[in-house]
Amino acid sequence: MLTQKHFLKDQELPQLSPRKRGELLQLLENTFSPDVVIREEALDRIAIIDAHRRSPLTISILVQRLIDPDIIMRKKIVVMLAECLQKMEGGPQIPQSVGSSLRHSLREIGKREILALLELLSTQEMIDQVCYILNECSHSGEDLAQILLDRKLDVSLRIAASDVIGQVGFLEARPIMVSLEQRLSNLVSGQIPMPFAPQIALEAEQLLPAVRRAIQALE
Repeated sequence: MLTQKHFLKDQELPQLSPRKRGELLQLLENTFSPDVVIREEALDRIAIIDAHRRSPLTISILVQRLIDPDIIMRKKIVVMLAECLQKMEGGPQIPQSVGSSLRHSLREIGKREILALLELLSTQEMIDQVCYILNECSHSGEDLAQILLDRKLDVSLRIAASDVIGQVGFLEARPIMVSLEQRLSNLVSGQIPMPFAPQIALEAEQLLPAVRRAIQALE
């Protein structure tokens, strides 16, 4: 028997009213303001009127703002995008046009956006939302593997890349990780002497557990 829950699940969210659509254009413009307070106020208002789940243009702009210099802005945007990607239980679905815009936009993100996302993972509170997003980017497994190998990057970003690879399950990265695990093990055990590079040895000790966790997850 069809219940009210099933009925609602099959419905799409209604479009924004003409008044709110007019307001939305100014809000989207404000997300590019050099003033972080204006950007945050615009984003909060976008969330209040639920435009991120109703407007394909809003979704496209929010993906562009994943590189916002303010980490609070980025966190809010990630939460909003992940909310759209997650399946809703017992409620109206986002319009197909919004879902299509979201997936198309996420397929277009590059290393710059991925690094901006990894910067949010200094703690594990955002790991699920970041993984939802990167799982929609077809080439992010390769990009994450390259980030993991990049010694010029801060070790915290490399650890975050390893964690995402393991949690999402980017199997294409496994051969690279196995090779890296062996090299890091040799560094930590002293089989590769580095009398003039103590920082490299320290980073190897920090990175090795994360790489091993990811390899185990991929298996």
